[in-house]
Amino acid sequence: EKATAEAKLGEQAKKMQELQQELQTVLTNADENILKTKRAQQEKDAALIRAKEIEIAQRDEELAKSREEIIKMKATYEQNYDDREKMVDAKMAKVNAKYDKLLQEAEKQKLEFMREAEEYKRTAEEAEKARKERDEKLAEASRLGDISEEMQNEIDRLR
Repeated sequence: EKATAEAKLGEQAKKMQELQQELQTVLTNADENILKTKRAQQEKDAALIRAKEIEIAQRDEELAKSREEIIKMKATYEQNYDDREKMVDAKMAKVNAKYDKLLQEAEKQKLEFMREAEEYKRTAEEAEKARKERDEKLAEASRLGDISEEMQNEIDRLR
């Protein structure tokens, strides 16, 4: 019985040892699976991080392009504003030049009109003076005619 019990114990010890080895193998496999799972998760996380970094880099690039476009648009707007301002200044200069020219022309016409008015006044005064002289000469001629007639009458009477 003792031998049988020892044999059973040996068998059980052998089974225990096999079970321990199986348990060790299962634990090792579990550890390996856990490590593989952790590595896979780390690789997955690293891939996700790289994808997010790429996405962020693309967004940054798009933002930089948008910023550049906005800067270009602003520069274009400012240039267009400056060009329009210069164009308005040029047009105002032309308008002012035309206004000044018209003002000078009006001043010339005013001076010409005043000169003509002065000439007309002088001519009118000369005409009035000539009319008075003519009237005086006519009166003198009329008086002389009267005297001449009186003299003729006197001559005729004396004859």
